[in-house]
Amino acid sequence: MPKLKDGVVDSTKFFNIDGIDYPMSDYTIFYDQVETDSAGNVDETKIRVGIKNKNSENRSLLIVPSLVAQWRDSTDSTYLTLAALLTDLTLFLGLSSGGDGISSLASPLPVVNESDAHQAVHAGRCYNMQHRVVIGRKGVEDLLLKIGGTRYPHILNLIITADGGDVDIDFFEGTTVSADGTTLLEPVDRNRNYKSTPDMIFYANPTITAIGENISFLWIPKIINNQSATKSLADYEGDVWILESGINYLMRFTNNSTQDLEIHVDVTWMEETGFTG
Repeated sequence: MPKLKDGVVDSTKFFNIDGIDYPMSDYTIFYDQVETDSAGNVDETKIRVGIKNKNSENRSLLIVPSLVAQWRDSTDSTYLTLAALLTDLTLFLGLSSGGDGISSLASPLPVVNESDAHQAVHAGRCYNMQHRVVIGRKGVEDLLLKIGGTRYPHILNLIITADGGDVDIDFFEGTTVSADGTTLLEPVDRNRNYKSTPDMIFYANPTITAIGENISFLWIPKIINNQSATKSLADYEGDVWILESGINYLMRFTNNSTQDLEIHVDVTWMEETGFTG
């Protein structure tokens, strides 16, 4: 649920969504699912309102179209009417019109067709994290994915490379821990003009109290002639995972071989304030 308020750095030049400032001059309001009744009144239960970059020909979304009730104001209260939401959006984005939503809705802008991943990069909400570790023979390495309660991570690409086999990779949901473990290398915002902090943080070797539900697994078999092997749990072609907000996930790597193995993990994800498109 996107939270809207004045910019923190300078409220005359910026607006703030979920704790991050954005320049007023770059963004505008757009809509989809606009339906009217026989009298021409907009159905406020169906219309969705979003924010897009007005300088990129409909290519970059800041906020995916969301129902009125999914938006929150600066006091963390949900909006009750479309007029109230558009009044605030008009104010915070520094727009000259559109507050009542009536004239703007006559020709609503379409949802962009560019890939969600590309939109997220433009909006500064697409991240990459890489981790390399050596797992001793018959050893186990745990990687905790701790997700805050603000956004929903969409795993776009998850590639695991090993310099041998055989390795089991198990993916668990709802893991509980008594200690997070060691913070890994800070994830990198793929839009280097933003450098924002993601809602999902990675930790190595957490102290687990309950491992959770095994929702997926991979296997890297034994490799001949010491060659490396790569497996993917998600890819840009549509095999995407949308993780639940506010819970933990765990990747467990089990080295079943009799030699030490080096594992490299490469994760790319975007974060949205909702999980519907």
